[in-house]
Amino acid sequence: MSAYRDALGWLLTDALETLSPLRLALPDDAGGCRELVVEREQQTSRLFGLAYTDPGHNLSVRYCRSQSRKFDVAMLMIFPTAAPHRLPVVGAEWVVVGDRCHMAGFDVHPAGPQPELDAELDAVYSPLGTGWRSALPPNHRLPPWASELGRPWGVFTTGPLSILGPTRSAFQAYLEIAVEQFYRPRAATHRGGDAPAVAAYKAHHCRHSPGRPLLARTFGPEQADEFIEWHFGPAPMAAPPPRDSAGCPPS
Repeated sequence: MSAYRDALGWLLTDALETLSPLRLALPDDAGGCRELVVEREQQTSRLFGLAYTDPGHNLSVRYCRSQSRKFDVAMLMIFPTAAPHRLPVVGAEWVVVGDRCHMAGFDVHPAGPQPELDAELDAVYSPLGTGWRSALPPNHRLPPWASELGRPWGVFTTGPLSILGPTRSAFQAYLEIAVEQFYRPRAATHRGGDAPAVAAYKAHHCRHSPGRPLLARTFGPEQADEFIEWHFGPAPMAAPPPRDSAGCPPS
């Protein structure tokens, strides 16, 4: 019997497939992978993270997953680097505990005030969001980041495990649009650090991460702080040739 609940392993597999035209890669050093494992009260808990970037250094992609026998939590964040006025943030999170999906949420929005990009996203995502939001039960207890930044086209739902299939399909559609209409056609080459708007966006979310208390209880405050700071940290300065995640533990 596995030590970990496995309800959300599809998120990374689906995302890497959809993002494959961008030729994402892990950095050559250890900065692209994090893993913590603790055993308490006869239960093993695991926290795992991967950091990808593309050869043109347009995007920083962060994936994290926390598991035990009782829960499975997975998150994907895609940050722009030097062009937040052209490339949006994609954020997605699922929380499964027991026989319920306590939260499934995803949104596409700018990093900081970017009126022109916001209008473009509205035109593309509002029709899609209207359909999915009407098809899924609403979640009236939104995470703080969703309450603060969520756009009308964002999807935030909760319910039995049967909602995993529809939310998986919905997020796939959202991510495909981000790749084909924003990330892929607007790719360039950047070798600087994150733009000020991106750095401020990450710093704010690092300070106010809603996952910090849970991670601190499970893995310890110091380890939780270190992982969150890595998750919202700066993008690598350069990307190596594409390779898979064979050098990291399985996700």
